[in-house]
Amino acid sequence: MQACLHSQTSPSAIVPDPQLTLELVKDRLRRRAIDTLEAARIAYQACASKKGTDIRLLEVSGLTIVADYFVICTAGSSTQARALADEVSKELKAKAGKSPIGTEGRDEGWWVLVDFGDLIVHIFQQDARQYYAIDQTWADAEVVEESEAA
Repeated sequence: MQACLHSQTSPSAIVPDPQLTLELVKDRLRRRAIDTLEAARIAYQACASKKGTDIRLLEVSGLTIVADYFVICTAGSSTQARALADEVSKELKAKAGKSPIGTEGRDEGWWVLVDFGDLIVHIFQQDARQYYAIDQTWADAEVVEESEAA
């Protein structure tokens, strides 16, 4: 028996409605923004759970194309910086299904950057945070959440 080569579906049935497609894209972008903010909050809480200090969650989407949110925190040592990075990665994988695209500086632990694409987590030792003046660099960002400085 030969397979039928002609579809019973009319051509107009397979061309999507442009308005419907636009609405789907808008809906996905809204959900992505909510998902990204939720992921950023998970990262923030992971830093707090491992005793990171001076934690800030910043919305940077209007200031840069590299990410929508930054989480910035201070670690008391290189060991704590690595533990914070590991906890953030573990929690985001478990609660949001997100794995890092890349991690930089983990071995040294002076400034650890964990990149999740639309979310970047910066973990500094105190002298590195002051040296790079990240808080001043992103002073125009909206502060979504922050802990008290140690």
